[in-house]
Amino acid sequence: MAKSCLGIDIGKDQLKLVLMKGETIQKAVSVQMPEGLLKEGRIVSVETTGELIRKTMKENKIRCKEAAVVVSSGVCFLRNVTMPEMTADQLVYNLPYEFRDYITDELKKYVFDYSWGSAEELPKAKKPKKQPKKKKGEEKPDEKAEDSEERRGEMELLAAAAPLEAIDDLRLMARKAGLKLTFAAPEVSACENLLHYKLKEESDKEYGILDLGSTSSRLLIFKGDRHQVTRIIERGMEQVEELLADSLHIDIHLAHTWLLTNHEDCVNSEICQDAFSQISVELMRALNFYQFSNPDSRLEDIYICGGGASIESMRESLKENLDVTIHDASELMDGLGGGRVSEAPSLWMLAAGTALGRTAKAPKKQINLALAGQKKKHYWVAVPAIGGIVVVAGVIGKVAVADRLVQMSEAQSAVSQMQQQVDDITAYIDSFGDLQETYAHYTYQGLTGDELSFLNRPEVLKLMTDIIFPKVMVSSWSVSGNQLSLPVTGENLSDINSLVQELEQEPIVDYCNVMTAVTDGNTEAEAAADKVTGQIVIYLLDPLTVQEQDGSTDVNEAGAAAENTDADAAADTADDGFEDGTEGGAQ
Repeated sequence: MAKSCLGIDIGKDQLKLVLMKGETIQKAVSVQMPEGLLKEGRIVSVETTGELIRKTMKENKIRCKEAAVVVSSGVCFLRNVTMPEMTADQLVYNLPYEFRDYITDELKKYVFDYSWGSAEELPKAKKPKKQPKKKKGEEKPDEKAEDSEERRGEMELLAAAAPLEAIDDLRLMARKAGLKLTFAAPEVSACENLLHYKLKEESDKEYGILDLGSTSSRLLIFKGDRHQVTRIIERGMEQVEELLADSLHIDIHLAHTWLLTNHEDCVNSEICQDAFSQISVELMRALNFYQFSNPDSRLEDIYICGGGASIESMRESLKENLDVTIHDASELMDGLGGGRVSEAPSLWMLAAGTALGRTAKAPKKQINLALAGQKKKHYWVAVPAIGGIVVVAGVIGKVAVADRLVQMSEAQSAVSQMQQQVDDITAYIDSFGDLQETYAHYTYQGLTGDELSFLNRPEVLKLMTDIIFPKVMVSSWSVSGNQLSLPVTGENLSDINSLVQELEQEPIVDYCNVMTAVTDGNTEAEAAADKVTGQIVIYLLDPLTVQEQDGSTDVNEAGAAAENTDADAAADTADDGFEDGTEGGAQ
């Protein structure tokens, strides 16, 4: 089954996505990039870019798991190097030193990879042959001949280097978009893939691919599908937009839109024509320098891509100034299904070429910076290590864990027994019911503001302790509703009367009645000498009530509500009894 991969090309103005399955393009879309999101080839906000890719995939119903990203030329170094024949391990060690004149930072902060002209692996290390024993009379072989036979060949490689931080950003960006970065290669690799699949029969012919970008124009020259040289022209579409904006006195963003849509035929204006001519002349100089340096060069065809490739006046200017045949890059993708896509294929050519390197069978060993620098996982090495860990863990578990587990089990059993006892005691306490509600007025804790405003038993006890006990003797007392009954014994009748008057001055007392007050003697002398006994009834201002949970009000003593209805009648009877008792006692 053919592989599927999403090719991603992140430009300064456009984000290009190409869904490739095998050698066929399934979908290709491009969206406008937010301004300032890409600066000098580096992604400024990885999260924002990943979210933009995810959103674009969702809107265009693109479903894929793997991503192949074009590494910008602004962060990637490329070199054509010739090295002695060596193994892959030796090449990994020696390749970074080929960039020591280009990289000023530490080499460990970069990742390196290479492409080789064959799909086969590099030669493996060979064991030295044993020299046969020299026989008597045999002449010594010529040392120079041996050196010639043992002289190793040379390898021509295209080496690439990129900052490790930049590759990590691409990996994080893909993860934010719900993808896995499996392939990351420079623009050159994408062009080599397209040239190989389009021009298989003409492997020795020279081709050029011109990328008319925003900030610069890059001319890549290939011999067959092998990269030869890259020429960079520091003039791109941004310079044309700036000249157009200055000439028409408009904003640079509006000039960009006008240039792409040919608003009021601005591309044919004198300003744009001069700008196109300057770019074409610079490219002609670069091409002439290449042909002068390579007299055998037969470069005849150049394919143009990028944002400027869609401008007809730009293409006409190139045809006038360059002595080559100008082709649209869409011709390289005719066999890949590019003709089925309505949008200009030359815009997302690099994204398609990068995805093709992942989904199709590679004609040679390709550059893949996504895997460079990552160590291969040798699971067979981990098997003995895991076995040793299991054995050691078993010994430690027997000595240190098993015994402790037994002790822990015994301790847990004891804890369970104690917990059972606690549960039994708790159940026994719960069987008494809600005692807090029953004895709520014996404490101030847990009462609401309304409940604290009611009269409570501590206040009654304080009244008896501070006022009543110092003046008379009280044998017992009872509280019913708001009525406090006291049998008292005083020295004389005036003590009882003064007590009543003092009680009526208290804030919690409404009024008092003396139910009875008699002396023990029959004569006046005996009455003066004997003590006076009586029954005092104190009516408190508020009843001793408790606020129930359901909002109802209940009296503290049982039957108090019924007794309150007879309070007036009892008071009248008490007055009569007091008068009768006093008169009888005096007699």
